[in-house]
Amino acid sequence: PLREYVAEARTLARVIRRIVRYRPTGTRNVAELLEARAEAHGTRTALVFGDERFTYGDWNARANCVAHWARERGLRRGDVVALLMENRPEYLFVWTGLAKLGIVTAPLNTNLTGRSLEHALAAAHPTRLVVGAECLPQLASASRPPVTHVLRDRSPYALPRGAHALDDALDPLPSSNPDPLWRKGLRAGDDLLYIYTSGTTGAPKAARFSHLRFLTIGDVISVFTDASGEDVLYDVLPLYHSAGGVMLPALSLFSAATLVIRRKFSASSFWDDVRHHRITGFQYIGELCRY
Repeated sequence: PLREYVAEARTLARVIRRIVRYRPTGTRNVAELLEARAEAHGTRTALVFGDERFTYGDWNARANCVAHWARERGLRRGDVVALLMENRPEYLFVWTGLAKLGIVTAPLNTNLTGRSLEHALAAAHPTRLVVGAECLPQLASASRPPVTHVLRDRSPYALPRGAHALDDALDPLPSSNPDPLWRKGLRAGDDLLYIYTSGTTGAPKAARFSHLRFLTIGDVISVFTDASGEDVLYDVLPLYHSAGGVMLPALSLFSAATLVIRRKFSASSFWDDVRHHRITGFQYIGELCRY
């Protein structure tokens, strides 16, 4: 028992040393973290989705295209963009790309429709909405959405009236890191995401989630899990919530591990996926284990 206590005390000491490095007024941010990973581990697999694989260099390059797109549209630090999309790598490309300019992303629950979706949009006050083509039926149930940009999915779709094809806009843009001056003034304590509550006690509320929180979560979990670049992490939870959308992506970025993303949780496919991808860890909520 004494040996275990000593080991736990050492782990806690490591955590404290990590945490004290962060300050709300500091300049550390998620954009710098992603760019550092791309520079150090550019050829390492970062994301897996079905048969698709993306390296850390790919992730950073795709995010850079989004950053250049946002800049061309006049978006600046502190602006808000809503994101309605099911789990897929593009989800991470979009919000990490926006983060490179200090833009705040409001991830929307993909189960919301009609007035509930309208409320979620109104709560974040976004100037634009990025929507995955797979979520266009939900969007069609809401009135007066903000300026909408559609990112295609695997199946054909009809572009809604007044919407813009995001894929076509991204294709010709540079994949190089944007000028850090584009996010000048960004602080660690500034907003990164607006993550909505579940709505069990009323309409969903948008909770502020800063760069600082993302960085400390990733750093602390990497200490407790001792994760490394040899790990393969399995993410089956919605990316619009903190469990699936923050904890595992943050851990992956800090440990340079591989993140396997599944569109939706499947109890029947879970262990097949674990064996196929040689999963070493996954993020769960209590009910997941019962399923």
